[in-house]
Amino acid sequence: MSVLRDPAEVFAAEIGWQPALERTDLLAEPVAAALRALEAASPEGADLVRQAQVVPIDPAHSDTDALNAHYDLDP
Repeated sequence: MSVLRDPAEVFAAEIGWQPALERTDLLAEPVAAALRALEAASPEGADLVRQAQVVPIDPAHSDTDALNAHYDLDP
């Protein structure tokens, strides 16, 4: 059995986290709209939005079990 890995570390090293508002194609429109509204609401909101990150996932691995198995993730 392989050692299970931390998802955040795997995504950072192998796929690459990206700022959420730079990849709105990976977000549902209501989520993108909420992030834009939060960004515009206040400096604190903008700071929070800058922390929001996304990672593209291969559709073949979009199922949780498939993703965990493919990357040996600790669920």
